[in-house]
Amino acid sequence: MRWLFVIVFTALLTWCCIDALGAEPKDDYRLLRFRADWCGPCHRQTKVYVDAKIQDELKRLKIEDVYVDVDKHPSVVKLWNVETIPTTLLVRVRVKNKATAVKRWGGKGMPLLDADQYREFVDPSKEGPTPPKLE
Repeated sequence: MRWLFVIVFTALLTWCCIDALGAEPKDDYRLLRFRADWCGPCHRQTKVYVDAKIQDELKRLKIEDVYVDVDKHPSVVKLWNVETIPTTLLVRVRVKNKATAVKRWGGKGMPLLDADQYREFVDPSKEGPTPPKLE
């Protein structure tokens, strides 16, 4: 009778903790692009962003693109501490919707990304383009 209890208890413990026993969950990535319709630099950056090679890279890496209109979503702007536009964030989303910014490009005096820099920026395995030193 005791061995039956041990088997049932072990099976129950395994069933309850199946997530802990399985493979570690993969990270999901989102590309958050903070823009506004009235922003000239945002339009210029978007022209680079729609490049087919960048779109192919996003599909290959399975990164979801999220356009954030700063006028329509001020709470999201505040949440991610975006002070100037255009700003682009590569965000890693972990289990239970905990998200952290992995890369950030934007801010006062930051140049726009060209197509090669954008492809490097969206790849989580690469460090990304080096921001210029601002004085």
